[in-house]
Amino acid sequence: AALHGRSAQRVVHVVGPGGIGKSALLRELARRAAGAGIETVWIDGRDVAPFPDGIDSALEPLVDGAPALVVFDSYDVIGSLDGDLRDRVIPALPDTTLVVFIARKAPSRSWFEHGWDSVVRTIELGPLPEPVAARLASVHGADEADIAELIVTGDRKFVHAGAQQSVARCATQSPRSTRPKKRWQTTM
Repeated sequence: AALHGRSAQRVVHVVGPGGIGKSALLRELARRAAGAGIETVWIDGRDVAPFPDGIDSALEPLVDGAPALVVFDSYDVIGSLDGDLRDRVIPALPDTTLVVFIARKAPSRSWFEHGWDSVVRTIELGPLPEPVAARLASVHGADEADIAELIVTGDRKFVHAGAQQSVARCATQSPRSTRPKKRWQTTM
């Protein structure tokens, strides 16, 4: 809704443990935004210096007044820019801009003071409940043994990756008894 101007919330913090799918979720949002003709700027905190000049340069492609999506991935790395972003950068962006921060930690209290609370929202991502994780793994091709292991280990944040590994293994299946014990790894 915020991306299409139907919400007063113009700043969203998406937080959760590493590997939970925050970046994947936002890549899908960015894909949909681009499909709707909305300019998207993706700033990865691991690739930009934590100085205002780097952020200013990254935001140059935005056209005044045109709807835009600005995503700060791995924001924990450049969180020292909080004050500059709140005081100078975000207020200078057009009202049609949605700014999304992806981080492992919740935003600082300052994001909810001095009127920011009316335009900021936090979305916390966590592990899926067991039945949902099992269904998702099944939809992605995981077999019953892999789903049972997923439930036993409780490591539901790797459902998609584990399901993909199960499908790949089935394509080149060797007997089950020769499989390695630890299969729920990902390169996310």
